[in-house]
Amino acid sequence: MLRGRRRVVIEIDGVQHYAVGREVSPKLYEQMVAKDRELYLVGYEVVRFGGDEFRAADRGRVVVRRAPYHQ
Repeated sequence: MLRGRRRVVIEIDGVQHYAVGREVSPKLYEQMVAKDRELYLVGYEVVRFGGDEFRAADRGRVVVRRAPYHQ
């Protein structure tokens, strides 16, 4: 929970969130966004990052600091 009682879910997504092997899966994507909607409807914000953004620790820190919820 953040200031102002904001509820935030942070997701760091890898390829398994949207693909089976090397093939993009619309079904997996559909499931992912459906879960995001469920969380949103019960009061959570979902902030997604691509796993590649965090391959290097220094780069991950920069990404997090630039995120709109970081205070």
